[in-house]
Amino acid sequence: MVFLLFTARGQRFQGGMVLGLAGSQIDGDGYSGYYKPGLELGTFADLVLSPYFSLRSGVFMVQKGAHSSAKQPYFKTVVNEVEVPLWINYYPYTRIGISIGTSFSYIFSAYYHSSYYLSREDLGIGNMDVDLYFSLNYKFSPHLTLRAAYRYGMIPITRPIRWECWKQSVYLFWLSAYPGTSKPCWWTNTASVSLEFKIGKQK
Repeated sequence: MVFLLFTARGQRFQGGMVLGLAGSQIDGDGYSGYYKPGLELGTFADLVLSPYFSLRSGVFMVQKGAHSSAKQPYFKTVVNEVEVPLWINYYPYTRIGISIGTSFSYIFSAYYHSSYYLSREDLGIGNMDVDLYFSLNYKFSPHLTLRAAYRYGMIPITRPIRWECWKQSVYLFWLSAYPGTSKPCWWTNTASVSLEFKIGKQK
């Protein structure tokens, strides 16, 4: 993938690629622990506003879900998403920075497997996920950056979205762990470590 680096009205665009590993869990399924491994792959473009700030968008593929620990009966929940981020990158220091923002994702596949199989229709998982995003960044060089990131769902991935879903969330401090009126509500919860490679001349 080749990106163009150019100047327009005093602003610059920079592009690159991301490769990372994610660990995730599903809040609301009754289990905890970031045991589900996955990949984070994608391409991005940054609009550089100043030496300290830039805006980022792009297209990522992020593998989320949940997995049993060694002490639990086997199960696996798979939630694969294509993500479009909208982040602000802030570098108060030359090498160290933070990123905050949100990501809009399309869920292109999902299922549950243990001693039996459940499809996304059985699980009631919809097509959309929206995350809050935060990362700590370290630049090894102008072309190579390490990110330690955290994503948490702003809306449940299960449908329909009910009032009980918000009671069963960190946003209302888990007022009701299990609503009991129907299926539990699921929220994605993902941590990742990734390397990003910028292409083109860096200033």
